[in-house]
Amino acid sequence: MALLMRKRVYLVILGFMLCAGGCKLSDKQWDINMLVPIAHADLTISNMIQDTSLKKNADSSLYLVNVQQLNSLNISSLLTVPDTNFEKTVSLKTITLGQRTIKHNVSLGEVISKAYGIPAGILQGQRIPIKPINSLSLGSTTINAQSLFTNATFIGGTLQLSIYNGFPIEITNIHYQLLNQSSVVIDDTINSIMPNATHISTYPLAGKTLSASLTFNVINMSSPGTNGDSIKIDTGALIKIVLTGSNMQVSAATAVFPAQNLVNDNVDVNYNLRGPLFKSFIIRSGEIDFKTTSSIQDTIHMTYSIPGATKNGQSIKEFLNVPPAGATSITIYDSFKLNGYNADLTGQHKDSFNTFFNILTARIDSTGKLESLSLADSIYIYYGLFHVIPEYAQGYLGTKSYTVGPQTAPFNFFKNLSANKLTIPQLNVNLQISNGIGAPVSGVIKSITAFNSKTNQSVPLKCSKYINVPINIPAAKDTNSQSVIEIPLNNLNSNINNLLEIMPDKLLYLLSFTVDPNGNTSNYNDFIYYGSTVAANLNIQLPLQFGADGLLLEDTMTANLINNVDVSKVQDGTLHLNISNAYPLSAKIQLYVLDNTNKITDSLLVNTSNTIPAGSPVVGNNMPGIGNIDIFLSQKQWQEIADKKRLILKVLLNTYNKQVVKIYSNSHFVTKLTANFRYRN
Repeated sequence: MALLMRKRVYLVILGFMLCAGGCKLSDKQWDINMLVPIAHADLTISNMIQDTSLKKNADSSLYLVNVQQLNSLNISSLLTVPDTNFEKTVSLKTITLGQRTIKHNVSLGEVISKAYGIPAGILQGQRIPIKPINSLSLGSTTINAQSLFTNATFIGGTLQLSIYNGFPIEITNIHYQLLNQSSVVIDDTINSIMPNATHISTYPLAGKTLSASLTFNVINMSSPGTNGDSIKIDTGALIKIVLTGSNMQVSAATAVFPAQNLVNDNVDVNYNLRGPLFKSFIIRSGEIDFKTTSSIQDTIHMTYSIPGATKNGQSIKEFLNVPPAGATSITIYDSFKLNGYNADLTGQHKDSFNTFFNILTARIDSTGKLESLSLADSIYIYYGLFHVIPEYAQGYLGTKSYTVGPQTAPFNFFKNLSANKLTIPQLNVNLQISNGIGAPVSGVIKSITAFNSKTNQSVPLKCSKYINVPINIPAAKDTNSQSVIEIPLNNLNSNINNLLEIMPDKLLYLLSFTVDPNGNTSNYNDFIYYGSTVAANLNIQLPLQFGADGLLLEDTMTANLINNVDVSKVQDGTLHLNISNAYPLSAKIQLYVLDNTNKITDSLLVNTSNTIPAGSPVVGNNMPGIGNIDIFLSQKQWQEIADKKRLILKVLLNTYNKQVVKIYSNSHFVTKLTANFRYRN
């Protein structure tokens, strides 16, 4: 309960009592008697006890309610998510020219014309036998691959030659070559291809260099003809020659590169949370960061997605473009916030925990333009999830124990109360333990000790029913609420009265809590919120019905004694204390002078003349104890009070024969302070 203190300072000079009438004023000094109200103090029970709520019973007697918070346990370690990052470097060994095809046809008319010197058109549609053909050279055909590449040095891939015989005759001994300028790329012979049949040969490209100007040369070809049988001649029948390059990996090339993925990672990322097994997160904060460095002279299109992380029905899918590099590499950065996303943690196949499935692709699109690339070109990708803090998590929290303490908590219940001995006959205390997580918790009170640092007294709590005995606190409901249990402590099951009778200013405590003490009893339906705590509080209800030996009340007052008067001319005088004591306790008072550091510099009362009788203890009888005390002050003391302007009134209350009394709402200790002094003018 906040300190309530009413102060009124009267700075009224009532008058000058001057010599008048037949007196003649001279230039000599004369004395004037002055009566001045100095200060007013009203000490109530609120002066004694801080940080409490003062309540009133039906009979106007008072009681105090206080909630003493012990340090709560923040289960933040269960929601600690480590940073996760990945690195990927991709060079041109993973980039291909794709599949390229070159076609060339040879007609039956061309072959007959070259073999027999007969124009092809003359024989069209006639029914005649075809004579044998021996070692016929079809000559060379230039193949222009300029639209595909100008040059390429291969480190992998194959070149497939497919020859379909659309002639009505068998062709044999087909000797052919593929030339790159003057160098031979392929030199091979096919023994036989029957009519309407296809022959396929495959050749490795590794170690070969091709330019855009290629030559396919059929050195010779033979055929047995129709063996004298007449057939209808179709000069448009074709031998179809197809060259197909596949999986062509290059060490360097100037080419039209096809659209292709440079990176295509589908990864399950598993968090090591050291115990908890979570099925899902709602992310409070965090981000995905990217750093991409590229020396490739083409735009890189990157896509990063977490299909199981959604917000407003949309999953995480981030797009990033890396511009073509110039003379030097280019580096770009990007970041994507994860706040508010609900992340599935069961992995790609929905059979895991603490696992999110993410996909990263980096691709180039075909521009239709020739571009130069080599193995020296690469793309470096660094990406990761950083500073992820969940707002909510569901799963199995894992059996784990935590210790709170030993810790010391300030106990302000008796902050302004000082007594030689305090007797408390009635007291209600509940130890309240609240569980804010969605999992059962077992708590153990290992020790609670009250400590008075002024008197160096300490009393440990004794309660065989609850000290060092496991206390089960149920799981909270999934509404961000708390599950609360209360443990009563009274003078029948504990020594709680003894703890408070020493008027402690500190509590030393040691607690332990175990989350999920019986294992995974919820089938992975535990939950926890950001900031979820397990907390312990002492709820104290103290009736102001006690016996006291030397119960101390105090109040500070400001004393601006003189206004517009030279204080140095005050000679001496008397302070008058008029006291009304409505407490049912006798009182001894003392008045001190304070400096600006609250240090006492002078005492204004002697102990022999400062006792005030008790007020009436009878309910409804408002007769207070009355006292009047005069304090003579020297000129030096007046000067000290005028300079420091601060006084402290201390009241020491005692019950008669240590009897127990009640404190009522009309209990006040009222002090009026006036000054009568001699002023020399």
